[in-house]
Amino acid sequence: MKHLLFVYGTLKKGHTRQKYLLDQRYLGIGTLRPTHRMVQVSGYPALVPPKEGEEGSAVKGELYEVDDDCMAELDKVEGVAQNIFKRQNLQLQSHVPVMLPTDATIFNKLEEGEVVAYVYCKPASHAKDVGCFWF
Repeated sequence: MKHLLFVYGTLKKGHTRQKYLLDQRYLGIGTLRPTHRMVQVSGYPALVPPKEGEEGSAVKGELYEVDDDCMAELDKVEGVAQNIFKRQNLQLQSHVPVMLPTDATIFNKLEEGEVVAYVYCKPASHAKDVGCFWF
């Protein structure tokens, strides 16, 4: 099975964990609907729900077509079992494809703007907001 993955931090091209996506298909860039905010936690960015009374931001990132083995590895890297991050289905506001998916289901998800992203599970009220783009 394939997944449409949205990455916004250390998994992006040129960053420390991008090596985990080298064998996966890069599809282009995307912007999330503003349902979350991006904050800085211990040297890396994290998506979190906005604080009460605040709006989310249109976070920018990269899109990948990812297989099950890669997702399982990313779950380990992102600390899913330790409840640091969780996979969450989110919606794209927009996307700019540079490659087409190889899987029809992923093509449909891309057209409908349905992505999966890693969202931070720990309290982050102390964390600094880093806007919509982390580089």
